[in-house]
Amino acid sequence: MPITITAFVKTLAGNDAYSSNLLRAIGPLGYLTRDPNFAIEVVGTREVLAADKAGTAGTLLDKDLCLFARQFSWSRNKAIVDRVHDLGGSVVFDCDDDLTGRYRPNWAGQAFIEMLGLADRVTVTTPGLASALTEYTKHEPIVLPNCIVLPWFAQVSVETERVFPANVITVGLVGTHNHWRGDWQPVVEALGRLAQTYPNVQPVIASGWVSAEVRQAIPRLAVIKPVPYAAYPGLVRQFDIVCCCLDPEDRFNQGKSSIKALESMAACRQLVPGLVGGAVPVCTDMPPYQDVINGCNGLLVSNSQWYDALTLLARDQRLRYRLAANGLEWVTEHRNMKREAHRWGDVYKELLEGQLPRKPRETAIVAPIRPPKLGLAAWLWATVRRIA
Repeated sequence: MPITITAFVKTLAGNDAYSSNLLRAIGPLGYLTRDPNFAIEVVGTREVLAADKAGTAGTLLDKDLCLFARQFSWSRNKAIVDRVHDLGGSVVFDCDDDLTGRYRPNWAGQAFIEMLGLADRVTVTTPGLASALTEYTKHEPIVLPNCIVLPWFAQVSVETERVFPANVITVGLVGTHNHWRGDWQPVVEALGRLAQTYPNVQPVIASGWVSAEVRQAIPRLAVIKPVPYAAYPGLVRQFDIVCCCLDPEDRFNQGKSSIKALESMAACRQLVPGLVGGAVPVCTDMPPYQDVINGCNGLLVSNSQWYDALTLLARDQRLRYRLAANGLEWVTEHRNMKREAHRWGDVYKELLEGQLPRKPRETAIVAPIRPPKLGLAAWLWATVRRIA
């Protein structure tokens, strides 16, 4: 009998798909569906709503294993976990950030901590995050590194037109605006100097909001508005060099992953005829960026080295192209979701091998969960809307 799994994510696909849902559930489980040893259903809030309306929402929990993405961190975690256990199943909670609220204020911190303790296993993106969360979990969290959905990411990148002239070198930052004061500040200063010194360098920030202070600090700054993740590869390919910077003094960052560097490496474009590569990641020399091999598929720098590192790449085209080509080759070989999805399957098999047999289907309770005043779908939907 195949292992049955339901994965709960915020949205399934299309323009509303969350990158974390794609990287941590939709992507790997999509590949596992090709394995006859698994029978997998991935549901978003719309699908849960439809199931609730049809009176079948309870059957979504009647599986060998239920996987919950970190967006589903509720105020009533115990009821749903207990129901899965009553049905003989196991619960896996996947996290890609430390949302306990210890280092960054987070309204859902207590619910997140509760879910960490209730889940049978917790999967995370990095050893640093595993170390940060292990005090809250039943067992040591299992590390499943982020991977890139290739060849999709590279294909979208290649097919997207570059909006900047070919003779300029685009250097900059990608991310939400809350990074700029702590994480981005050293790079903002370096980009300002670089723009003043090298007319062929185009500073770029892709973010939903850029402060007046940052705009004033960086001459000739170009700002790119955020795009849905479905178009995100085409945004990253606008950069020749991506600055992946974290504040080493912020303990929250110890649990971050190298996903931005991996996405940069995978942002495929033709460098010169016969040579393809991604954007070059220049990263803070911290454990989250353990996938970056200094001088091979990117550069690792301290906060005092940003200007010198960016200047080196701006002036040395051969080095820039070598790192770009190596990066694309490395991410294709080592962080390709198609090749690495079996890790998710291995974890689930090992987990279930250590569990008691499931209750027979004829005795399992399959009635829909009815938390106080809300059906399952409305409950999840209301929670997701608060998170959004």
